[in-house]
Amino acid sequence: MSFPDGSIQNEIVINNSGKIVSGQYKELYGSLGWYSDKTCTQKVKVDSTGLPVNGINADLDLYAKQKTFVLKASYDFNNLIPSMATSVIFTDEIMPISATLINVDKDGDNGVVAWMDKNVMKVSTQAYGQKAIITDCQGMFLNKSNLTTIDFNNLDTSNVKDMAGMFQGCEGLTSLNLSYLKTDEVTNMSYLFYHCTGLTDLDLGSLHTHKVTDMTYMFARCSSITSLDLTSLDTSEVTSMRGMFDNCSDLTNLDLTPLDTQNVTNMSGMFNSCESLTSLDLSPLNTKNVTDMSWIFSSCVGLSSIDLSPLDTNNVTDTSFMFYGCTGLKTLDLTPMNTSKVVTMQQMFYDCSGLTSLDLTSLDTRNVMGMSGMFQGCKSLINLDLSSLNTQKVTSMNSMFLDCDSLSTLSIGEKFAFVGTYYNLPSDTWYSSNGTAYISNGNSCTIPSDKADTYTRK
Repeated sequence: MSFPDGSIQNEIVINNSGKIVSGQYKELYGSLGWYSDKTCTQKVKVDSTGLPVNGINADLDLYAKQKTFVLKASYDFNNLIPSMATSVIFTDEIMPISATLINVDKDGDNGVVAWMDKNVMKVSTQAYGQKAIITDCQGMFLNKSNLTTIDFNNLDTSNVKDMAGMFQGCEGLTSLNLSYLKTDEVTNMSYLFYHCTGLTDLDLGSLHTHKVTDMTYMFARCSSITSLDLTSLDTSEVTSMRGMFDNCSDLTNLDLTPLDTQNVTNMSGMFNSCESLTSLDLSPLNTKNVTDMSWIFSSCVGLSSIDLSPLDTNNVTDTSFMFYGCTGLKTLDLTPMNTSKVVTMQQMFYDCSGLTSLDLTSLDTRNVMGMSGMFQGCKSLINLDLSSLNTQKVTSMNSMFLDCDSLSTLSIGEKFAFVGTYYNLPSDTWYSSNGTAYISNGNSCTIPSDKADTYTRK
């Protein structure tokens, strides 16, 4: 330890009557007190002059025991942030005598103290140049929606591994200076900025993410950000990008070039509800290990087309809700997709109301079990050829054609069979190629469950 003047030793000389002849007592703000042994097990009580209250009979060396300066971590710290706080500042200033202590210290040695200065929560080590140390930032500011600023200047995060949900729900933040955060050891950044709806800009340049494996919902619901520069992100170890940009509704462009996705297995909902994107270049994405692409483009209403050719879907098992709510899609080329391992396609094209045609011949459905709501809400589809679909393992087709109001021609093949009765073909009379009439009342239909033919609605 050192004194405020930088010295590490201080000598006080006293005479036989106990008066100080030379030297003076120096305060060590980071000290837990004085001890007579180097291991700091034998505590010595001193008075205001720094002299042992039991007197001195011979030369005596005293040793200071240092405080740990470790802050309560994670949700424990979160629970101590007053609801009235609009700002949190990490500092080394001295706590005023008149202030009320907020016990934020992890081990009780008061190495870190906190108090309120009007609407500002100050968190301090009270030792010049000494930063408060934290070991876990998970949920640290979770749902503190009144916060407008956070100053990390005097916070040491160098040992932190988990930052999941650190700023989740901080709706009042409009900007964040992340440059003081040390993230070299962090492995979890899931939900990091989730629902930070007030953020209009986010500089990621100082984040070191080379050890991060989880970026699930990292930027989800940052609905006011119009652009994100991902250049500084090292994602080579990331396995989950599920919902990474979910509901980033104001994003107008997104350059995916910096992303290394070679180890990613989950891209479910990655771009869900990115409503302002009008184009998306997927060519930088390596999807060879991805198994889940459910919801990936759902509600991307601004996209008029999606080029799937860069995507390797050889290991994908889930494409449910994949294009859900993509109302701007006019055409969709499914030829690049390998769906041989897919087990669920439920609501895959739900509410693709702009599609006027859909070529399904490239889809391999031999392992698919779920097709519920697959074409539900495809209001502009007139003709639908299902003759290439294999439904031998399908167990549910509920609402498969619900709200397909314009559908007038339906072709089914030898490996296609209707499952159940509630697949909701539009209400009307349907005629087979030989003129046989079948009735659909919207819920049930009299069309044979497994008779290959083309049926026309009149």
